[in-house]
Amino acid sequence: MRCEIRLLLYDPAGRPFMGVGTLWLLQRIDALASVRQAALDMEMSYPKALRMIQQLENQLGQPVVVRTRGGRAHGGAVLTPFGRGFVEGYIQLIHELQDTADARISGFIRPPG
Repeated sequence: MRCEIRLLLYDPAGRPFMGVGTLWLLQRIDALASVRQAALDMEMSYPKALRMIQQLENQLGQPVVVRTRGGRAHGGAVLTPFGRGFVEGYIQLIHELQDTADARISGFIRPPG
């Protein structure tokens, strides 16, 4: 038996600014090199994707995504080194919390049989 851990980060006013949706968005941006394509892939509006990135960057105090304008050069987006490290650290923390929760719950819940 196992449980599922979800990690949300909240701003000082109690509003969530980082969760699985933002994580998925950052992962899609990293894979597709485009905020617009990542938003389309997630069936999310481009303005919503930009708001999510802006909220995250405002709370973390530094950029997580670098965007270049479109035009002839066909703009794009990449995670900053800080952004990539943040994503990796967030995922690692979820895994560590999940492992701890699984171990603890197996101590007091016994499967039938």
